[in-house]
Amino acid sequence: MDWSNFNLYGDAPERAFESLTGIIFERWCYHEYPSQVSQVIFVNGAGGDGGVEAYALLNNGDIIGLQAKWFRERIETSQISQIKGSLDTAAAQRKGLVRYVVAVPRDLSDVRRTGKNGTRVETERDRWNNFINFAKTNHPGIAVDLWDETRITALLAELGSEGLHRYWFEGSVTDLEYLDLKFNQAQNGWLRNRYTPDLHQSGQIEQDLNIRLNGPGSYPVWLQGVTKMRHLLEDRLIATNRLRRYPEFMELPQAENLIQSAEDWLIEAIAEQVELEKRLSPGNSFPVPDFESKLDTTGTGDLQNLIDVLLPDDRNHA
Repeated sequence: MDWSNFNLYGDAPERAFESLTGIIFERWCYHEYPSQVSQVIFVNGAGGDGGVEAYALLNNGDIIGLQAKWFRERIETSQISQIKGSLDTAAAQRKGLVRYVVAVPRDLSDVRRTGKNGTRVETERDRWNNFINFAKTNHPGIAVDLWDETRITALLAELGSEGLHRYWFEGSVTDLEYLDLKFNQAQNGWLRNRYTPDLHQSGQIEQDLNIRLNGPGSYPVWLQGVTKMRHLLEDRLIATNRLRRYPEFMELPQAENLIQSAEDWLIEAIAEQVELEKRLSPGNSFPVPDFESKLDTTGTGDLQNLIDVLLPDDRNHA
């Protein structure tokens, strides 16, 4: 990340860095804690920030805090002391603080070397590890995360942050309009006798680029697909419930258990589609929560059992 190209917009670098990490923090909170964030609050530090630049209040009362430190040079003991002081203040003033994010615009050095007297020189990573031990001892209920340059870069690279990256680092992101312009120039130039639109195939790379370059511009298409899926699931839920009207089916062993298991899975799947629709609606947070890693797919076996009972011929021919 080229911090020399960091747009300050007339502000001090410390304040600009707080603004950048604060916006990233807000998006991260909604992604990290889907459906749990009550609100994200940004603190005006004019009268003291209370140890945080911003904090998220969860529905259960827990607080996630952010502290941004514009430490561009080597992090020494004095800088670690500043971080300790901020953590102490946050822990005292933000009751319910359970997680504390410290953002710095550099990666910590960890090169092992010895001094003139043969003793090992303390590295930035050593100082950070000592701070973590301090935090565990003095604030055992608070987990501390480090957002270094690599972590901030990764968060900026996530889906939906292209505009944010472009705003703070002008010229660092290639958008779809620029690619269209360059392609049209090539198409009307050296590609004129080599490119045939009728033979063009849209592949995975093109689809992935379209999503990443459009970002939130892809909302309408996604929302349409999610809504269609929800309607299909709702239809299946109604059809599953109607099976109880057929005595011949209900006489089968475990008929009610099969129906109930299928209904439970369908209801959960519909709820997830509804949540996705909310997230994809204009004005809501982006990116969307990672349902795939949290979805309980164990119920699909019960659903398949019901299908096998209803369509035995398909099972036998599979």
